[in-house]
Amino acid sequence: MELKRSRKRRKVKRIISYILLFFIPILISVGGVYVYNNYISKETKKSKIPSIIKPIETEEPVESVEPYVNELPEVRKNRYQKEYGLNDYDISVLIANKELADAYEKVMKVAVNAKMACNWMLGEVSAYINKNNTSLQDINYEYLGTLINMVDKKELSNSQAKDVVLPLVMQNQDPVKVVNEKGLKQVSDSSSILPIILEVLSEQPQSVADYKAGKDRAIKFMVGQVMKKSKGQANPQLVNQLLLEELAKL
Repeated sequence: MELKRSRKRRKVKRIISYILLFFIPILISVGGVYVYNNYISKETKKSKIPSIIKPIETEEPVESVEPYVNELPEVRKNRYQKEYGLNDYDISVLIANKELADAYEKVMKVAVNAKMACNWMLGEVSAYINKNNTSLQDINYEYLGTLINMVDKKELSNSQAKDVVLPLVMQNQDPVKVVNEKGLKQVSDSSSILPIILEVLSEQPQSVADYKAGKDRAIKFMVGQVMKKSKGQANPQLVNQLLLEELAKL
């Protein structure tokens, strides 16, 4: 009797070993789809099946397993390198948080500059969420992508985008509408900025003399005066460039 029980136990162990060694790896390699609705929701918590396998909670015929299978980190890493051209560090930070990586991809359906979008997701957006105890799921990804594009095209300064527009975008407000209503659109037209620069140079002869004497702080002061006269709308980089060009002529 004991011998029969021992044989049965060995047989069961062999069956389990077969499943673990052969069935599960094959299941994972082809997508690992389990179609059992109520049972899987209870048993998955106790199971040691890798989290790559997701339950299909639908009564409709399944035509493809792709929507139900999570992407492996290494696969996502390679895809980000090819699609977005991100460096290893940025990718590693993104894919360490699946929710963040998913949000980034949704933003990239609108945003053009992949690196800038990554910087915003890891920097300004994450900081806002942590500070205000909100969630990535609350983001309007289209609006956020549009905001990033506006900064990329220099239609909006980075500081204005971060301090003024982002909080409103996170409250589901259209950034284009916000910028127009608040008059925040950045001026990057030389013909519009140059007259202001000439006016400042005329009003600030001492600052011009200080700059000629090698005092670097003078240029910062004059840039500030131009920004003030333009109500903060002039592109500061262009202001600095044009100001240096005009000072070189004096």
